[in-house]
Formats: sequence, structure tokens, C-alpha cells
Amino acid sequence: MICHRNQPQYELFFKNTSSLVTGNNFRDRVTKFNGDFDSIDGYPILAHSKSRLSTCWPYIALQKPNKTLHVVNWVGVDPNAWQNQTLGVDALEGSSLAILPLSSSYQAPYHVALVYRQPDGVLALHSLEYGSAGSELRTGSSYLPLQQCLSSPRQL
Repeated sequence: MICHRNQPQYELFFKNTSSLVTGNNFRDRVTKFNGDFDSIDGYPILAHSKSRLSTCWPYIALQKPNKTLHVVNWVGVDPNAWQNQTLGVDALEGSSLAILPLSSSYQAPYHVALVYRQPDGVLALHSLEYGSAGSELRTGSSYLPLQQCLSSPRQL
């Protein structure tokens, strides 16, 4: 949930039957009961047919048809309200994805970690940060096997 003009707003993102990322927007006392189309619908993003999505505002993580991981983030400037960026890492085809918040307050910069499976099946994570330098998305320069991260939490 996010707030828009002091009203709760919910964003639901999903992959349609054509593997395009789409969304539905629900704003308290503003949108109709079944929601409204989301701005991401005007920014076509094709996902792998087996891709899963993971979201944590302002991020949407997905796997592209070439098996690379991408993050789409909202920057709030129409008509280019969304940015689509490759993370430069491949994942196991159809890998589960999870975005985990890494900060205790919900304000810029938004620090999160993306957990996924590498092509060999090993769990790994990739750090993301948005908002500390304008509308620039910074990503971790490398990924670490999750086992190493769990044994050395200070490396995050």
C-alpha cells in the first residue's frame, strides 16, 4: 500500500496471458470497486512465459525471455513513469523471486534485496537502491550466494 494525496492506494501487478506485465490500481474512495488500469499498462514489458513476479513498491522484479533478471521501478514522471533495467544476471528459468525490504522506514532511498535462483539452482540475492541520487536506480555490482550472506550478514 502507498498513499496518493493522503488516500490509501493499492497496486496489483500480474502477468497476462501474453506474458505482458500489467496492473490494477485501487484508490480508496476514488476508483471503482474493481479497480482501474494502472500506468504500467502503457509501458509494455514482456516477461518470460515462465517468469514469476515479485513486487515491493516501487519495484517489480521479473525474468525476461532471455532468462535475465530485470527490475522495473516507478519514477513518477509521466509519460515515462516506469524504468526497465536489466540487473545483468541470469536466473534459473522460471525462478521464484522475492523482494525483501532492507530498511525500516518507507522513504527514499528504498533499499531492497532480490532473492532468486541462479542457473545452477543455488539461491542468491542482488541488492537494489532507488531514490538516493534523483531517479537513478543503483544495483549491487555482484551477487552473493545466499549461504555466504547468511553466514556473513555484514556483507549486505
